[in-house]
Amino acid sequence: NEYGMTVINGYDYTVDVTVSGVKNELNRLSAEDISAYVDLSQIDAAGEYTLDVRTSVPGGITLKELSANYVNVYVDKRSSKPVEIRVNPIYSIESDYSLGTPSATIQNVTVTGPEDVLDNIAYAQVTVDVGKLTSSVTATGSIVLVGNDGTVISNPYVKLHTTDVAVKIPVYTEKEIPLSVGFKHGFYNEKNSEIKIEPESITVKGDPAELAKLNTVEV
Repeated sequence: NEYGMTVINGYDYTVDVTVSGVKNELNRLSAEDISAYVDLSQIDAAGEYTLDVRTSVPGGITLKELSANYVNVYVDKRSSKPVEIRVNPIYSIESDYSLGTPSATIQNVTVTGPEDVLDNIAYAQVTVDVGKLTSSVTATGSIVLVGNDGTVISNPYVKLHTTDVAVKIPVYTEKEIPLSVGFKHGFYNEKNSEIKIEPESITVKGDPAELAKLNTVEV
């Protein structure tokens, strides 16, 4: 942290620890009682390092063997950048309806982490499962980062400034609506005029709930 760096790989290593001691003490022992760790306090530059595995065991217990005596750790500078958010909706829809373009309420999310990992991020994706659509909906989903190879990036040292985002999914349908005539200024009305509209109706596209309220369009 002092040098503005963070770990890229090495955080997910595991090691098997063999210990010895009095049987009663060993029977009470669990993995949580033993720690295996490496010391990064001497690292002051980005790069790859081979570090000894250190252990801590309870009193009365003796360390006998480790499955790995060292691990390779790579550290790099910590940086931030905005990443584009793409929406992945999961849905079903009947032929009477059509799907508009889904959009997140924010277009980008700021990501902080190792520079090498940030360079590999292609975009951020939010997936929402909205089931069967009959009207426009708003749903909330969690953001995941997708790499240039199309796989999800999972790194505990990469932080999203926003983890959840609302998504608007517009749904449209079409409706044939008759036209009517409205008169201005009182000069013409249905008593002194004969009005013919051509065409007599128009096709309107919009949200199904809003179109259900619409019975005529006045000219």
